[in-house]
Amino acid sequence: MLNRIRPLVTQVFVAAARGFSRLGFTPNAVTLLGFAVTAIGAWLILLRLYPYAVTLVAIGGFMDGVDGALARLLNRVTKFGGALDSVLDRYGDALIIAAAWYSMRVMPVLGFFALAGSLITSYSRARLEVTGLSLSSVGILERPERMIILVLTLIFSAYANYFFIALAVLANFTVVQRVVYGWRKLGDS
Repeated sequence: MLNRIRPLVTQVFVAAARGFSRLGFTPNAVTLLGFAVTAIGAWLILLRLYPYAVTLVAIGGFMDGVDGALARLLNRVTKFGGALDSVLDRYGDALIIAAAWYSMRVMPVLGFFALAGSLITSYSRARLEVTGLSLSSVGILERPERMIILVLTLIFSAYANYFFIALAVLANFTVVQRVVYGWRKLGDS
């Protein structure tokens, strides 16, 4: 959905990656630091310190884009780095969603489907890409859009149930889009 502004966002990530490079950071160090920032943000959500949490969640999400840009800049793209980034992204997503679900007293069914949809969206992409398909623009709700919804949830916490409805519906719809795309491209092979 945000693919239209991807070139602009990429330039911002590359500029930040240059700064991290000058400071001596490795791509995996940025990944780990970004996850740590996100985890602290989730802790602040549990404490209901939403203004501080939203800042850290946004910074953690930003750092998730910087680590890959830094890896490309330094010509240090590795399979392990990609796997580490992906795994920590899922943990970060789960921490943020679970913390908001709990602290904002979101209806359990909404919390479950938002969390499941967010995790399965990423899993469906990874699983289908193993077959050789490219799913870079398949689906209405990729991670950046999910992060935007979560940041808006923190800013407008009184409406958390509505944001969780949006997250649950759009994330699970994205899973359906990806599965249908895979079925059309791969058939029964």
